[in-house]
Amino acid sequence: TARRDPHPERAIRMALRGTSYPSVPEVSVLWSRDGAYVWRVRGDTVEQVFVRIVRRNEARVLVEGPLQEGDLVVEEGVQRVREGTPVEILERAPETASAGGVA
Repeated sequence: TARRDPHPERAIRMALRGTSYPSVPEVSVLWSRDGAYVWRVRGDTVEQVFVRIVRRNEARVLVEGPLQEGDLVVEEGVQRVREGTPVEILERAPETASAGGVA
């Protein structure tokens, strides 16, 4: 007979070795004929940054590219943005700045 685990909520923590990648909201990733990219905020404007998608995790995407920890990427209105478009940061989401993930 099968025994039922008396602690089904028990969590297992595993330390995995791998490469750390920036994590961005899935809605921030756009596509062109040259590949995937995001709009990175630089001061009060934006710049296009090409990335390679490493893995999708729910509503976030691990990417490889020239993003750094703390970089902000555009989440809303991405279709209306062009290189050098002035932007205003209304609210900084806690994980919008590229938080690392491991793949």
